[in-house]
Amino acid sequence: MNQVLEKRGLPVSEVSIESVLLDADLFVKYSSPDKAFSLLRDSLERSPRSISLREKMRDICIKQKNLNEAAKQCLALVSLYIGREDFDLAYDRLQEAKLLDPRVSVAPGLEAIRRARRPDFAVNRDKSP
Repeated sequence: MNQVLEKRGLPVSEVSIESVLLDADLFVKYSSPDKAFSLLRDSLERSPRSISLREKMRDICIKQKNLNEAAKQCLALVSLYIGREDFDLAYDRLQEAKLLDPRVSVAPGLEAIRRARRPDFAVNRDKSP
């Protein structure tokens, strides 16, 4: 299969990530979305902070109607985008998670985005009586 998976436990490099993404696309193209899902899941175990892997997983899950997993990926992406201070994409993924799974509460995510966007306001608000 892919040489990336041979070394368990090691983080996936950028070159390896590109290879995984290409392999996942090929699996989907040739009607093997389960293999693509498995490949991406294994890669995410080693590189959980990879936005490109999570975006690909989200995309494949939506196309395969695995909406719960797609919503989970959206929520994981929210925190990654907040960490990169990309608040618009964080907000978009939060809203998408709510659309994919109505049980998702957006309030904690909106609060996290607000606090990250205005950390000085969040600190002062916590100190007020």
